[in-house]
Amino acid sequence: VDLSAVTLIERKALLQALLATATSEHLVFSQHVVGHGAEVFAASGRQGLEGIISKRIDAHYTSARNVHWVKVKHAQTDEFVVVGYTTPKGARTGFGALLMAAVDQGALRYAGRVGTGYTDATLREVLKQLHPLQSRTATVALPDHLPHDKRDNGTVHWVEPKLVAEVAYRGWGKEGLLRQASFQRLRNDKTVEDLGMARMAKKTTSKKVTTTAVAKPSPSKAATSKAVATKKPSKTSKPSLSKPSLSKTSLSKTALSKSVATSAAEVHISSRERVVYAESGITKGEVADYYRAVADWILPELGNRPLSLVRCPDGADGECFFQKHHAATLGKHVRAVSLKQKSGAEDYLYVRDVEGLLELVQMNALEFHPWGSHVDKPEQPDVMVFDLDPGPGVSWKQVIAGGRDVRARLQEAGLESYVRLSGGKGLHVVAPIARGSSWDLVKDFTGAFAEAMSAQTPAAYVATMSKAKRDGRIFIDWLRNGRGATSVASWSLRARPGAPVAMPIRWEELGRVTNPAMYDLHKAMRRAATLKQDPWEGYAQCKQTLPKFD
Repeated sequence: VDLSAVTLIERKALLQALLATATSEHLVFSQHVVGHGAEVFAASGRQGLEGIISKRIDAHYTSARNVHWVKVKHAQTDEFVVVGYTTPKGARTGFGALLMAAVDQGALRYAGRVGTGYTDATLREVLKQLHPLQSRTATVALPDHLPHDKRDNGTVHWVEPKLVAEVAYRGWGKEGLLRQASFQRLRNDKTVEDLGMARMAKKTTSKKVTTTAVAKPSPSKAATSKAVATKKPSKTSKPSLSKPSLSKTSLSKTALSKSVATSAAEVHISSRERVVYAESGITKGEVADYYRAVADWILPELGNRPLSLVRCPDGADGECFFQKHHAATLGKHVRAVSLKQKSGAEDYLYVRDVEGLLELVQMNALEFHPWGSHVDKPEQPDVMVFDLDPGPGVSWKQVIAGGRDVRARLQEAGLESYVRLSGGKGLHVVAPIARGSSWDLVKDFTGAFAEAMSAQTPAAYVATMSKAKRDGRIFIDWLRNGRGATSVASWSLRARPGAPVAMPIRWEELGRVTNPAMYDLHKAMRRAATLKQDPWEGYAQCKQTLPKFD
């Protein structure tokens, strides 16, 4: 049926009705807001998004660009350090463009050129201030992946990093440089130290200053606020025994301990006093201290795995969003892995150490959801997760019984499993498997397993997402076992009131648990400091394979 003559709001209603019957988690209806444009635009800015697109709800479909939809972008402004300028071309006087650097952990990192936004008077005035600062050595290193900047290096006049400029821009490009940057003004009221730059020691042999550059950009906010060094963890805040590696590709205890020991010196957490969990008054600094304290426990589960994050720039009570793709602004220890998708290869993010973990916390990440595979072999899952999600009218005791039932059924299939409190409403039953099976095979097995439990005990379980069928029953969510699907990591905070934690426990502890969110940040930190053995003891040594099934 040709729907091109149908209005947009009617086409979306048809699409929503169609997707209501979809069983794939990869098909999601794109929600919209009618009216309230100013509020939606402001919310997109708080989330760090580029902007919004507004469309006429009564417009018919056309494949060409038209006046019925408008893209509105945010113009971000930040302060950067001027590190050089280029020779003007053509009729231009003064200089061609200013070279900018951001402050990253006390040092400078090249952020790109700014060639617009100047008047003739501005060109003359800025050049007058730059002349006394000229340096014969490069102030920052130009990254190797920027051939254009490398090629024009001969036209660059380097200057000592003394001047601070305010720049408007529209986000960061994939190369880690400012996009559509425009000069606003010099901030003669600010110094580079105000941006977090380490104070520069005077050299006896030369007045020229050279700083070290890091290729990847830090968050834009790092350029506008003083970097605050985080406190080193106390001896009592670190677990007495590290969680063992979950696989050969996970991190060793030695590497983790070394990483934790050096993290305070390498990662700065800004706005430590900002409240993230309003109900409990927990601040961003406390969130960072928590993840540092439990790093030895959480990193073996999420290290070297593609990650999805829940980021909450306005705190857990504000608007949060998922992020799975890598961005250079996340930090130099946050790595990228190229994964094949239907649209082509895309860069997903992952971390290997506590520095990367804390850089994500600096970017307001609260929840961590790893893939069921590692970055070295992303097509070979090594874990299965069954999420027991209780419907209306299901008691916590019924959920506990359901978890034990899933464990017993898995044991019948020859699989040992481990249990985790979700920090939300239910339980996760987790079964490690040897790598080698495909995503399709793992998903087929978990789907057949959940459907078999539902068929055998239909009054207790359901294997479909349909809310209409879930009253008084537990949904055994097996859809988290598909390629690209994720589950929350053990020891991860949840972006929910009270700062609950997804907590791994022993099966023997389950009967004493009063609710799935009984561990908040403070209780989880105390548990990490006093645990004498891994609650999932034996997980790393569990060498079990996916059973054959019909």
